[in-house]
Amino acid sequence: MTALLLSVLALTELALIQWENYPFTVEIYPEGSVEGITCWRRHGCYYVFLPSGADPAQAKLVTNPLFPVWFAGQRVDSSTVCGEFPFEEPLTITSKKWGRSYEEQVFFCQSANTPTLYIDTASGSMDYIHKEKGNFEAGVLRLYDQSGEINCEAQIRAINGRGNATWEAEKKPYSVELTPKTDLLGMGAAKEWILLSNCYDDSNISNKLCYDFAAEVGCAYTPECQRVDLYLNGNYAELYLLSERNEVESQRVDIGETDSFLLSMEFEDRWNGTNYPAFLSMHGNLLRIHHAGMPADWAREVWQSAEDAIYADDGIDPVTGKHWRELIDVDSWAEQYLLREVFADGDACAMSQFFYYTQSVGMLYAGPLWDMDNTLNCWKTQIPNVLTAARL
Repeated sequence: MTALLLSVLALTELALIQWENYPFTVEIYPEGSVEGITCWRRHGCYYVFLPSGADPAQAKLVTNPLFPVWFAGQRVDSSTVCGEFPFEEPLTITSKKWGRSYEEQVFFCQSANTPTLYIDTASGSMDYIHKEKGNFEAGVLRLYDQSGEINCEAQIRAINGRGNATWEAEKKPYSVELTPKTDLLGMGAAKEWILLSNCYDDSNISNKLCYDFAAEVGCAYTPECQRVDLYLNGNYAELYLLSERNEVESQRVDIGETDSFLLSMEFEDRWNGTNYPAFLSMHGNLLRIHHAGMPADWAREVWQSAEDAIYADDGIDPVTGKHWRELIDVDSWAEQYLLREVFADGDACAMSQFFYYTQSVGMLYAGPLWDMDNTLNCWKTQIPNVLTAARL
């Protein structure tokens, strides 16, 4: 009984803190269900970001009777909807908290032609997940298309942080594992999904532009991705890129799970301290093993043979006697080089470079493309320039 009472008091305190932080919340009603969203506070103003498929005339403002709110002298009640107010204009609201009056500004905004993803964690907060990258929680996911129609509902086995430098940013990237496999926005059924924050790209263009371009020119297994407005426990988390993950899967890198491997070149200092399987090549390249459908030593031998041939003066691996043209798929390597050069990728030939191999073909392929969020923002790369581009 004491424990129950303490839980109720804790939840009541949490609710009061929430109402103190936000003058009101908003309820929207997609397809007969109810989704609650909070205000987003930035630079001393509140912003209400309605999702693409929401009807402003149906989106209700919800206040706590302890903290009344007025717009232009009219108190907000159960009939007040967002559609009564002009959008993308500063509005002054008056609120009362603990006997004191406050005047603040609110902007009503709405996305257009963008799917909406709601994720609710088991704890109702992202604090534990944000505390450390390895922390994860279970939860639920609801995904609506741009018109507000439900695309899917799914159970989240785990949502956790991901990335290296991007994890240190305020806007964080996430990995999401669903159970069972689920098709999101027509990208194919899978358990593992990535939410890319594009924290270095205010335009939110680079990753999707690069992936779409790579797919258009025929680069194999390029990840599919779609922009989504993300709400975490009702809090607007901004625009994200919902992406497939580079993994050996029938819907992803479809090379078969046996007699194959998938590697990525990474910085050694970023790998140190992790539990990821990897090996260091004879020429100092660190290769992380994402999948090995053969003994890891075989994968190392395949890589080392190609690397030794590339570095050899005559282009021949002294162990196998094969020329590098017999060991790598030249077209895929050239495609990856040109893509990263065209889009001015500063990480080119250094990290997040994927390679895959199947024993039946017997060649090392470059790809799929990955980690292009910090591209298009410099005039030259770390490798000899062929073509470069930059965001305006």
